[in-house]
Amino acid sequence: METENQNLNSAHLPDERSGHKWVRVLLVITILLIFFVGLAAWFIADKNSVKTANTPVNITRIGLSLDTLKESRWSTDEADLIKYAKVFGGTITAFVANSNDSLQVSQIENLIAQRVQVLIIVAHNPEAVAPTIAMAHAAGIKVIAYDRMITNSNVDYYDSYDSTKVGMLEAQYVMNAVPKSIPDPSVMIVDGSPTDNNAT
Repeated sequence: METENQNLNSAHLPDERSGHKWVRVLLVITILLIFFVGLAAWFIADKNSVKTANTPVNITRIGLSLDTLKESRWSTDEADLIKYAKVFGGTITAFVANSNDSLQVSQIENLIAQRVQVLIIVAHNPEAVAPTIAMAHAAGIKVIAYDRMITNSNVDYYDSYDSTKVGMLEAQYVMNAVPKSIPDPSVMIVDGSPTDNNAT
């Protein structure tokens, strides 16, 4: 049974080293998005005012709402986001909801009350957190849905992998592992949580 589980898990990431590389790329892209979103927001807000060269521009107060840290990838992502934000002069306030919908909603509301400038949300249940997106926008906060689309909302950016390509690679990996001697293979797919849009 342990071997079967290992095989199923490996099917999600045919090349582990390549997977880690793309996670890092995704994180850097997210931080760059934050920087440019904040910069654009600052220019729009202050286009009619006069700034001097010595006036500091604070565009890097970032709120991070994570579903869970149970899987190691999320703790790695959190650490890397904090590290890369610091490179660009930013700070991140992070909350972890432990897959509790009401807790995640209250944590996002807390970050909105703190007047962060950009929110990164890894939603446990997109339907549950969707109303907070309008609240964030009303407070002038940009929202990035990170790796999980937040449905029924109007997020500013969705930063993730090419899910169609991921599905193709998973199917290709599984079918390549099926012996040619089996003419009609029976394959079970474990997609994950029904609240995760990526699983669909």
